[in-house]
Amino acid sequence: MLFLSSKIGNTGIIGIASMLLQSTPPAIQPSYELISLIPPGANSWEVRLRLVLALLEHDQVLKAERIFENFNATEFIRNVQNVANVKSLFNLLPYIQQPEITLETLDFIASNNIFDEYSLIELKLRTANLFILIGKSDVAELILDSISPAEITNQNHLIDLSLYYIYLSKFESAMNIFDFAEQKGMFHHPYFSVFRAINQFCLNDIEKAKTTIDNDIASNSSAVLNMFWKAKLFNYTGQHDEASFWIETLLNGSSDIPLVHKCFYLVEKGNTLRSLGRIDESIKCYQKAVENDIGALHWLWIAYFEYAMTLVYLRELNGALSIAIKGYKCKSYKYNSKYNPCSILSDFLSLRLNQLPETSVHGWADCACLWPYPFFPYKIWMLVLTGIALEEKRFYDEARSVYNKIHKTYICASEVKVNGLFLMRENEIIFRNRNRMDILQSKFWPNDFNWKIFRQLSDLAG
Repeated sequence: MLFLSSKIGNTGIIGIASMLLQSTPPAIQPSYELISLIPPGANSWEVRLRLVLALLEHDQVLKAERIFENFNATEFIRNVQNVANVKSLFNLLPYIQQPEITLETLDFIASNNIFDEYSLIELKLRTANLFILIGKSDVAELILDSISPAEITNQNHLIDLSLYYIYLSKFESAMNIFDFAEQKGMFHHPYFSVFRAINQFCLNDIEKAKTTIDNDIASNSSAVLNMFWKAKLFNYTGQHDEASFWIETLLNGSSDIPLVHKCFYLVEKGNTLRSLGRIDESIKCYQKAVENDIGALHWLWIAYFEYAMTLVYLRELNGALSIAIKGYKCKSYKYNSKYNPCSILSDFLSLRLNQLPETSVHGWADCACLWPYPFFPYKIWMLVLTGIALEEKRFYDEARSVYNKIHKTYICASEVKVNGLFLMRENEIIFRNRNRMDILQSKFWPNDFNWKIFRQLSDLAG
């Protein structure tokens, strides 16, 4: 508990709290106690924002929320007269569960012309992305729908808008934006073609996605994401040797690849080698991918997940559980840990090893559906794990409901294909129908590694 030796005014308290937050490391608890002594006011909100950020970074969400009790965003914006502080505010509001305040404040900014059109669109896009990452897709969609493509004058904003619609699985909306950008001549962004190809991939138009990327590579595009997605599309269609060529070309072509990119390039290399049967080499790729602490936490989740699933394939379940737990422990206030695939995998493996017998699986599907990247299969995997666990516990109706979610998500073809997994057809559960699975798998994916892992999981469930 902090004690003050003499009576000082609110201004003095704010000054002391500000200095404490600037210390190394920041003195968070004393600052929190000081700020709690004074009522909210415009002159204290700048230091309150810094305090909230520090609290979130140290996983003290409840205290951060208390700081924002009785917060009046419109009053704050009227008084601060500082665009940077307004942006700082919007960098924090999503994380303290303030969607209503966020939407109202965006409307206030728009109706009072506080920002120019460019800055307002940038603010909306960034805020929508933050809500996507914390699993509030409904709020993100409301914000994105308030942006008119016709009012956008910057191609970066158009690209971001299309990408965030892809995150929300609004593929038709994304396609319309790509078409609009092309009509307006705003298609020179280095990632325009690869993002369009990703959208085509999500719409299950694999050949068109390949053509889009091939054309961009042929035009001497330097976008390394083109090579990454070239490799990914080859892996998806079972052409793993071709995928290996492109991923090696990517990794060997530059010595200054950012860590966040290198992480998922290494994961894709690991997946490629794994599909080619070079398991030991693939494991080394996953180990390299998780060596560095990167800002984009979901890539670490994916790296740990693929590493653990490879150990599942090798039937090294204790090792797989250990790796999955490491992935589960990677947390940040910027991401909703509920859709961390390592979380569900670690619980699933704990159940298999009888280390967590009382774990309820009933909430897993809801967590899986928060996954924000439809072009990566981890929502599918989480639902697969959930379905198997529910079926094992004889919750057959819930299992059927989960399989329906799988059937309706991602790029599900008219048969029963979902990223290399046959899951159901005509509402028939087929996990235990081994003859039917063999026929379907041999017809479509004779070399699909995901299928092999799925068979291992099904066998584990008995």
